[in-house]
Amino acid sequence: MTDHASKNSIIDADTVIPDVVARWPAAQEVLQRYDGKAGVCICCVCLFDKIEDIVSGFFLNLEIIWQELREAAAGTKPVA
Repeated sequence: MTDHASKNSIIDADTVIPDVVARWPAAQEVLQRYDGKAGVCICCVCLFDKIEDIVSGFFLNLEIIWQELREAAAGTKPVA
């Protein structure tokens, strides 16, 4: 994440997978839905990659994934 404020509030393109899943566990389900398109387990293989890098590396739609991750995060209580 780019700064302390974004770390505590939203998921952005610079967020790495462990930060997303640790803070908002429901986001893991979103990422798993894209494993087939990526051809790999994103949470396993891309563990320390930024969301933006994963999306560009596997030719996925950043805006759609970003929105789905934010919706998943909004529907769950963040882990402190």
